[in-house]
Amino acid sequence: MERIKLTKEKLTEILRESDNPDKMEFYYNTALNDGFEADQHMALVGLLLILVRHYHTKLFVHQQVNPLDFFGLKTFNEDSEYWEFYELLKRTNFQIALCLIKDENIPEKPLIEFSEIQAYSLFCYGNYLASLKYCQNAIARDENNSICNFLKACVLDLCYINKSSNLYKIALLNYQKQLIDKCDVSNIGLDKAICLKVVEEIEEKVKLLGIHESQVNFTPVFEKIEKTKEIIPEWTEEHDFYLKNNFFLNPLSNFGKFAECTLEELEELPIKQEFKNLFDEVVNDYKLCRGIAFSYYKGINNVGKREMSMTYSYAYSIFDKIAFLLKKVYDLDINEDNVFFTKNGLFDAKIKGTEIKFGNIKNINIASLYLLMKDVRSKQKITNALQVGTMEHNELRNAIDHKSIFLVEEGKLKRNTSFLLENVRNAILYTFMLLYGYSENKDYETPSTISTTFFRAIINSIKNTKNDESKI
Repeated sequence: MERIKLTKEKLTEILRESDNPDKMEFYYNTALNDGFEADQHMALVGLLLILVRHYHTKLFVHQQVNPLDFFGLKTFNEDSEYWEFYELLKRTNFQIALCLIKDENIPEKPLIEFSEIQAYSLFCYGNYLASLKYCQNAIARDENNSICNFLKACVLDLCYINKSSNLYKIALLNYQKQLIDKCDVSNIGLDKAICLKVVEEIEEKVKLLGIHESQVNFTPVFEKIEKTKEIIPEWTEEHDFYLKNNFFLNPLSNFGKFAECTLEELEELPIKQEFKNLFDEVVNDYKLCRGIAFSYYKGINNVGKREMSMTYSYAYSIFDKIAFLLKKVYDLDINEDNVFFTKNGLFDAKIKGTEIKFGNIKNINIASLYLLMKDVRSKQKITNALQVGTMEHNELRNAIDHKSIFLVEEGKLKRNTSFLLENVRNAILYTFMLLYGYSENKDYETPSTISTTFFRAIINSIKNTKNDESKI
């Protein structure tokens, strides 16, 4: 197949044809099959950004997606066009990163738009922690970005999973109010009635608690540790390392860099004590691994490449411990020797006595765990210029576990350790949020999740719609 040359004129032509579904489908398939060539990497990024905008409009705007449709994996699965769009977003993000590495400038507006689309899509998929990362990217470029400030305000309630004082809770509400005040409801792109309900709830809580006159806010952490220590004398290099690498077990660190992110004690889970012990072991294993990583990065406590490599392998095993915990809690019909944090080893396993697969339980955190599993456990290989996978991560693990630590490159080890530990941390938080809504008498076909401001607005909207229909 003759490759298409991506010139400025060709990109302009593609942009003009963006309202033509057949043309967009052709360009998308061509891109996936490495059918484009360009003298500048920026041209390829430009093409992908056009495709992202087109498919976002098609899947999320024209079809008016309700985020509740993504509970479980029935709507969002690997055979759906939504999965294809998820892969498109990942590839585009990868190519943008390459473009920045090559010092090819991308205009701010397309970067902001991509971050908005990425954040909104991940928000719909329930992958809140990743969504917040892209919200931060957009807000860093546009402080008053309506969409991303709104998304952050909607899910800030996640931070209540950590045990905290009333002052902490007041600071959370103040922060939520500050976020929503930066939003123009008419410029968010979601159902206006739902957006207004979100704003109304936040305003009512502020009024009810009478905190609008309070000045209780979170304590900011600065890029330079010396500046932070002027405000927080007890702040340490270890605190700084965990916060800047997003290793604290507190969702607050996904919203911003605050000293209060160090509050990690989680609320009590409604599960049996034997299962709580399994969860506590997972948490303690993770904290041990991140502590060793800190020593390795800082070159202290005699932690070198060998110790970090062994810790890396051990951190990777935490995912399987999470799978084992979920197998026990949900009484999954799978042999204990075959439980792994994979599709076959967990998500396709059925609850004993039912035909319900674990992956089809209607809790949005299941989808989040599934996406995370694909990022860290899928054995993808790069088959063309657009496809990105976990190849380097898998090669590193293979060298550590089956070959020799002498083959491990320190640069790759450092890069992938940060990637791995942040994902272990996210898996622990999603697992906690999943189990926090657990009940032994739960109807697995009924949507359940951590109750956020947006979730409550959606449920309220559904109830109102049903009430209106019953009156007809």
